[in-house]
Amino acid sequence: MLQTIGRFLMGLLLGIILGAGGVWWLMSSGAADFMLKTSHYVQDLERRVADFGEQRNQLARQLEGLEGRLGKMAESYDALERRFRELTASKDATGATPGAPSDSSGSGHGTANPTPGSDDQL
Repeated sequence: MLQTIGRFLMGLLLGIILGAGGVWWLMSSGAADFMLKTSHYVQDLERRVADFGEQRNQLARQLEGLEGRLGKMAESYDALERRFRELTASKDATGATPGAPSDSSGSGHGTANPTPGSDDQL
């Protein structure tokens, strides 16, 4: 009985020593890297990372396009605002009150909102 327990403990100790040595060899030789790279999970993660990289590049291109369009919109808005201010200043310079219909002939025909098809259109 005692001899059986001794053999069991010696086998356990030998297994622990051989297991630790095998793990050390795998880590130092690069075989573990090969085993991990060929793993299904690692390959799936690498594929996902590549997909996310492509998606990030696509989103970066879209962002650049949106920034360009936003810049153009800002320029258009600035030009429109500048034109509005110029028109307002020119109306104020002629003495017209804001909101009142402008009638240059004094005949009363001109309206602020001409009807479609009339000859009084601006």
